[in-house]
Amino acid sequence: MLDKEKIKAVKPSERQFKAEYYGRRVKVYFNLHTFKFSVKDAKLNIVLFHCNGIVLNNVTYQVGKAGRDRVRQEGVKNVHAYVCGEIDSLNTRCFNFDNFTQLYYRPEDVDNFVLKNDWSVNVWKSDFAVMDSKKVFIEGAK
Repeated sequence: MLDKEKIKAVKPSERQFKAEYYGRRVKVYFNLHTFKFSVKDAKLNIVLFHCNGIVLNNVTYQVGKAGRDRVRQEGVKNVHAYVCGEIDSLNTRCFNFDNFTQLYYRPEDVDNFVLKNDWSVNVWKSDFAVMDSKKVFIEGAK
């Protein structure tokens, strides 16, 4: 069981992945300050660690309407879009991304996560997602 106070005692930049995180439900976003993905515990809502890539199962895609509208109005980016799922792996190098569909989200262009090659298709869920190099690749879009 994770103890929120123990996690908070360690600076976010020094937090490391732990084996107990496998299977944990998390919310992931790309951090513009560290240029890495920030991984937050879905229940505790605190950053567990940062990574260059992550693989998630049973994935949902969330975009906060108020945050998206604020970006459009003020022109300043803020965290309002998450890829949520269960941690499967941090190893993204073994994937051939030619076999995956790439997602796209940019608040100035679209309201929700969409297929990169067809902006008319909103994506709310997928079986599997690989996040690597600021990009999200999926299988089993729903």
